[in-house]
Amino acid sequence: MRFMEAFRRIVVILSFFVISMLLKYKDQPGQRNQTNSQCSASNTKTKIAFMKTHKTGSTSVQNILFRLAYREEWNLVMPSIGHTLGDMVSHLHADSISMVPWSKMMEKQGYNMLALHTKWDHAQAKLIMGEETVYITILRDPVEQFVSAFYFYKFEKIFQTGLRGFIKKYIEGGRSIPWVDKRKGRNQQLIDLGMEPHQTLDEEQVLTKIQEVGNNFNLVLILEKIDESLVLLADLLCLTLKDVTSLKVNEMKLAKEELDDHEKDVLKSWLW
Repeated sequence: MRFMEAFRRIVVILSFFVISMLLKYKDQPGQRNQTNSQCSASNTKTKIAFMKTHKTGSTSVQNILFRLAYREEWNLVMPSIGHTLGDMVSHLHADSISMVPWSKMMEKQGYNMLALHTKWDHAQAKLIMGEETVYITILRDPVEQFVSAFYFYKFEKIFQTGLRGFIKKYIEGGRSIPWVDKRKGRNQQLIDLGMEPHQTLDEEQVLTKIQEVGNNFNLVLILEKIDESLVLLADLLCLTLKDVTSLKVNEMKLAKEELDDHEKDVLKSWLW
Protein backbone atom coordinates (compact mmCIF):
# COMPACT_ATOMS: atom_id res chain seq x y z
CA MET A 1 0.00 0.00 0.00
CA ARG A 2 2.95 2.36 0.52
CA PHE A 3 3.69 2.14 -3.21
CA MET A 4 0.13 3.27 -3.94
CA GLU A 5 0.55 6.25 -1.59
CA ALA A 6 3.81 7.25 -3.28
CA PHE A 7 2.13 6.83 -6.65
CA ARG A 8 -0.67 9.21 -5.66
CA ARG A 9 1.81 11.83 -4.41
CA ILE A 10 3.60 11.77 -7.76
CA VAL A 11 0.28 12.25 -9.57
CA VAL A 12 -0.53 15.34 -7.46
CA ILE A 13 2.89 16.87 -8.12
CA LEU A 14 2.48 16.36 -11.86
CA SER A 15 -0.85 18.18 -11.81
CA PHE A 16 0.65 21.28 -10.14
CA PHE A 17 3.40 21.63 -12.72
CA VAL A 18 1.59 21.08 -15.98
CA ILE A 19 0.05 24.54 -16.50
CA SER A 20 3.31 26.40 -15.93
CA MET A 21 5.15 24.04 -18.29
CA LEU A 22 2.59 24.57 -21.06
CA LEU A 23 3.48 28.26 -21.19
CA LYS A 24 7.05 27.47 -22.25
CA TYR A 25 6.33 26.04 -25.70
CA LYS A 26 5.67 27.07 -29.27
CA ASP A 27 4.42 24.34 -31.56
CA GLN A 28 7.41 24.00 -33.87
CA PRO A 29 8.10 20.28 -34.38
CA GLY A 30 11.39 19.03 -35.73
CA GLN A 31 13.67 21.23 -33.65
CA ARG A 32 14.63 21.48 -30.01
CA ASN A 33 12.59 23.97 -28.03
CA GLN A 34 14.25 27.37 -27.84
CA THR A 35 11.68 29.08 -25.60
CA ASN A 36 12.93 27.23 -22.52
CA SER A 37 15.78 29.18 -20.92
CA GLN A 38 17.40 25.89 -19.87
CA CYS A 39 17.68 24.66 -23.46
CA SER A 40 20.86 26.26 -24.75
CA ALA A 41 22.99 24.27 -27.17
CA SER A 42 25.48 23.51 -24.41
CA ASN A 43 23.01 21.72 -22.12
CA THR A 44 20.59 20.08 -24.58
CA LYS A 45 20.21 16.43 -23.59
CA THR A 46 22.01 13.98 -25.90
CA LYS A 47 21.95 10.85 -23.71
CA ILE A 48 18.68 9.29 -22.57
CA ALA A 49 17.98 6.01 -20.75
CA PHE A 50 14.31 5.02 -20.66
CA MET A 51 13.39 2.17 -18.31
CA LYS A 52 10.57 0.59 -20.32
CA THR A 53 8.14 -1.01 -17.89
CA HIS A 54 5.43 -3.50 -18.94
CA LYS A 55 1.77 -2.58 -19.58
CA THR A 56 2.21 1.03 -18.54
CA GLY A 57 1.95 2.90 -21.85
CA SER A 58 5.71 2.62 -22.23
CA THR A 59 5.59 1.70 -25.93
CA SER A 60 3.97 5.04 -26.76
CA VAL A 61 6.75 6.85 -24.88
CA GLN A 62 9.34 4.66 -26.61
CA ASN A 63 7.85 5.73 -29.95
CA ILE A 64 8.35 9.40 -29.03
CA LEU A 65 11.95 8.78 -28.01
CA PHE A 66 12.74 6.72 -31.11
CA ARG A 67 11.46 9.54 -33.32
CA LEU A 68 13.82 11.89 -31.51
CA ALA A 69 16.71 9.47 -31.94
CA TYR A 70 15.95 9.06 -35.65
CA ARG A 71 15.85 12.81 -36.19
CA GLU A 72 19.08 13.41 -34.30
CA GLU A 73 20.82 10.37 -35.90
CA TRP A 74 21.65 8.92 -32.50
CA ASN A 75 23.22 5.59 -31.60
CA LEU A 76 20.76 3.25 -29.84
CA VAL A 77 21.51 0.41 -27.45
CA MET A 78 20.28 -2.70 -29.27
CA PRO A 79 20.76 -6.46 -28.92
CA SER A 80 22.06 -8.56 -31.79
CA ILE A 81 18.80 -10.53 -31.75
CA GLY A 82 15.37 -9.78 -30.37
CA HIS A 83 13.85 -6.64 -28.89
CA THR A 84 14.83 -6.87 -25.20
CA LEU A 85 18.11 -6.40 -23.38
CA GLY A 86 18.62 -9.73 -21.65
CA ASP A 87 16.09 -12.43 -20.82
CA MET A 88 14.06 -10.19 -18.45
CA VAL A 89 14.83 -12.56 -15.55
CA SER A 90 18.50 -11.65 -15.19
CA HIS A 91 19.46 -8.02 -14.66
CA LEU A 92 20.74 -5.69 -17.34
CA HIS A 93 24.50 -6.07 -17.74
CA ALA A 94 26.93 -4.09 -19.85
CA ASP A 95 28.53 -7.31 -21.03
CA SER A 96 25.30 -8.31 -22.75
CA ILE A 97 25.92 -5.75 -25.51
CA SER A 98 29.71 -6.01 -25.66
CA MET A 99 29.57 -8.70 -28.36
CA VAL A 100 27.28 -6.93 -30.84
CA PRO A 101 28.84 -6.46 -34.31
CA TRP A 102 28.98 -2.68 -33.87
CA SER A 103 30.66 -2.72 -30.45
CA LYS A 104 33.98 -1.31 -31.71
CA MET A 105 32.21 1.65 -33.26
CA MET A 106 30.30 2.27 -30.03
CA GLU A 107 33.53 2.24 -28.02
CA LYS A 108 34.53 5.31 -30.00
CA GLN A 109 31.18 7.03 -30.50
CA GLY A 110 29.20 5.97 -27.43
CA TYR A 111 25.47 5.41 -27.11
CA ASN A 112 22.82 8.14 -27.04
CA MET A 113 19.73 6.17 -26.06
CA LEU A 114 18.66 3.05 -24.19
CA ALA A 115 14.91 2.47 -24.52
CA LEU A 116 14.16 -1.27 -24.56
CA HIS A 117 12.59 -3.66 -22.08
CA THR A 118 15.11 -4.99 -19.58
CA LYS A 119 15.36 -5.91 -15.92
CA TRP A 120 16.84 -2.70 -14.61
CA ASP A 121 20.24 -2.31 -12.99
CA HIS A 122 21.10 1.35 -12.61
CA ALA A 123 24.84 0.86 -12.16
CA GLN A 124 25.04 -1.24 -15.32
CA ALA A 125 22.96 1.29 -17.24
CA LYS A 126 25.45 3.98 -16.25
CA LEU A 127 28.32 1.82 -17.52
CA ILE A 128 26.57 1.49 -20.87
CA MET A 129 25.41 5.08 -21.24
CA GLY A 130 28.17 7.05 -19.55
CA GLU A 131 27.96 10.39 -17.78
CA GLU A 132 25.40 13.17 -18.38
CA THR A 133 22.61 10.67 -19.06
CA VAL A 134 18.98 11.56 -18.35
CA TYR A 135 17.03 8.68 -16.74
CA ILE A 136 13.30 8.31 -17.34
CA THR A 137 10.66 5.68 -16.62
CA ILE A 138 6.88 5.36 -16.57
CA LEU A 139 4.62 3.79 -13.94
CA ARG A 140 0.92 3.03 -13.67
CA ASP A 141 -1.64 2.41 -10.97
CA PRO A 142 -0.68 -1.14 -9.88
CA VAL A 143 -4.28 -2.38 -10.05
CA GLU A 144 -4.76 -1.12 -13.61
CA GLN A 145 -1.37 -2.49 -14.63
CA PHE A 146 -2.21 -5.94 -13.30
CA VAL A 147 -5.62 -5.96 -15.01
CA SER A 148 -3.99 -5.04 -18.32
CA ALA A 149 -1.29 -7.68 -17.86
CA PHE A 150 -3.86 -10.34 -16.91
CA TYR A 151 -5.52 -10.06 -20.31
CA PHE A 152 -2.43 -9.28 -22.39
CA TYR A 153 -0.55 -12.34 -21.13
CA LYS A 154 -3.71 -14.50 -21.23
CA PHE A 155 -3.53 -15.40 -17.56
CA GLU A 156 -7.08 -16.76 -17.82
CA LYS A 157 -5.66 -19.72 -19.75
CA ILE A 158 -2.81 -20.24 -17.29
CA PHE A 159 -4.97 -20.06 -14.15
CA GLN A 160 -8.07 -21.54 -15.80
CA THR A 161 -10.32 -18.70 -14.68
CA GLY A 162 -11.22 -15.13 -15.54
CA LEU A 163 -10.05 -12.10 -13.58
CA ARG A 164 -12.98 -12.10 -11.15
CA GLY A 165 -12.53 -15.83 -10.60
CA PHE A 166 -8.79 -15.28 -10.07
CA ILE A 167 -9.49 -12.73 -7.35
CA LYS A 168 -11.98 -15.00 -5.59
CA LYS A 169 -10.28 -18.38 -6.01
CA TYR A 170 -6.63 -17.42 -5.77
CA ILE A 171 -6.26 -14.18 -3.82
CA GLU A 172 -9.20 -14.44 -1.43
CA GLY A 173 -8.88 -18.22 -1.40
CA GLY A 174 -5.27 -17.98 -0.25
CA ARG A 175 -3.98 -20.25 -3.01
CA SER A 176 -0.36 -20.21 -4.14
CA ILE A 177 0.13 -17.82 -7.07
CA PRO A 178 3.38 -18.29 -9.00
CA TRP A 179 4.91 -15.60 -11.16
CA VAL A 180 4.47 -16.52 -14.82
CA ASP A 181 7.85 -16.91 -16.54
CA LYS A 182 9.42 -15.94 -13.19
CA ARG A 183 8.50 -12.27 -13.62
CA LYS A 184 4.95 -11.65 -14.90
CA GLY A 185 2.04 -10.96 -12.58
CA ARG A 186 2.12 -9.59 -9.06
CA ASN A 187 4.08 -6.35 -8.62
CA GLN A 188 5.58 -6.55 -12.11
CA GLN A 189 6.58 -2.88 -12.19
CA LEU A 190 8.85 -3.42 -9.21
CA ILE A 191 10.33 -6.51 -10.88
CA ASP A 192 10.98 -4.48 -14.04
CA LEU A 193 12.76 -1.94 -11.86
CA GLY A 194 15.17 -4.61 -10.64
CA MET A 195 13.60 -6.41 -7.68
CA GLU A 196 13.35 -10.18 -7.45
CA PRO A 197 9.74 -11.40 -7.25
CA HIS A 198 9.97 -12.52 -3.60
CA GLN A 199 11.54 -9.18 -2.62
CA THR A 200 8.39 -7.34 -3.72
CA LEU A 201 6.55 -8.98 -0.81
CA ASP A 202 8.88 -7.36 1.75
CA GLU A 203 7.75 -3.87 2.75
CA GLU A 204 11.19 -2.64 3.79
CA GLN A 205 12.77 -3.70 0.51
CA VAL A 206 9.94 -2.13 -1.49
CA LEU A 207 10.32 1.19 0.34
CA THR A 208 14.06 1.09 -0.34
CA LYS A 209 13.37 0.53 -4.04
CA ILE A 210 10.93 3.46 -4.13
CA GLN A 211 13.63 5.67 -2.63
CA GLU A 212 16.14 4.42 -5.21
CA VAL A 213 13.79 5.24 -8.06
CA GLY A 214 13.30 8.73 -6.69
CA ASN A 215 17.06 9.24 -6.44
CA ASN A 216 18.09 7.65 -9.74
CA PHE A 217 15.51 8.87 -12.24
CA ASN A 218 15.22 12.43 -13.49
CA LEU A 219 11.58 11.93 -14.42
CA VAL A 220 8.94 9.32 -13.58
CA LEU A 221 5.97 9.57 -15.93
CA ILE A 222 2.55 8.42 -14.72
CA LEU A 223 0.13 6.86 -17.20
CA GLU A 224 -2.96 8.16 -15.37
CA LYS A 225 -1.52 11.66 -15.85
CA ILE A 226 0.07 11.08 -19.24
CA ASP A 227 -0.70 14.52 -20.69
CA GLU A 228 0.94 16.26 -17.75
CA SER A 229 3.78 13.74 -17.82
CA LEU A 230 4.50 14.40 -21.49
CA VAL A 231 4.62 18.14 -20.86
CA LEU A 232 7.29 17.50 -18.23
CA LEU A 233 9.10 15.16 -20.64
CA ALA A 234 9.11 17.86 -23.31
CA ASP A 235 10.45 20.37 -20.80
CA LEU A 236 13.20 18.01 -19.64
CA LEU A 237 14.36 17.11 -23.17
CA CYS A 238 13.84 20.56 -24.70
CA LEU A 239 11.15 19.37 -27.10
CA THR A 240 7.98 21.01 -28.38
CA LEU A 241 4.56 19.64 -27.49
CA LYS A 242 4.11 18.30 -31.03
CA ASP A 243 7.31 16.32 -30.55
CA VAL A 244 5.72 14.36 -27.69
CA THR A 245 2.46 13.48 -29.39
CA SER A 246 1.89 9.79 -30.11
CA LEU A 247 -0.73 7.31 -31.19
CA LYS A 248 -1.70 4.62 -28.71
CA VAL A 249 0.41 1.51 -29.18
CA ASN A 250 -0.37 -2.03 -27.89
CA GLU A 251 -3.66 -0.81 -26.44
CA MET A 252 -5.82 -3.60 -25.06
CA LYS A 253 -8.63 -4.44 -27.49
CA LEU A 254 -10.25 -7.33 -25.61
CA ALA A 255 -13.39 -6.85 -23.54
CA LYS A 256 -12.49 -6.88 -19.86
CA GLU A 257 -14.58 -7.96 -16.90
CA GLU A 258 -15.92 -5.10 -14.83
CA LEU A 259 -14.67 -5.29 -11.25
CA ASP A 260 -16.76 -4.06 -8.34
CA ASP A 261 -15.31 -1.92 -5.56
CA HIS A 262 -14.65 -4.91 -3.31
CA GLU A 263 -12.71 -6.74 -6.00
CA LYS A 264 -10.64 -3.66 -6.74
CA ASP A 265 -9.87 -3.30 -3.02
CA VAL A 266 -8.76 -6.93 -2.88
CA LEU A 267 -6.34 -6.33 -5.76
CA LYS A 268 -5.14 -3.07 -4.19
CA SER A 269 -4.33 -4.84 -0.92
CA TRP A 270 -2.57 -7.69 -2.73
CA LEU A 271 -0.43 -5.42 -4.91
CA TRP A 272 2.06 -2.69 -4.14
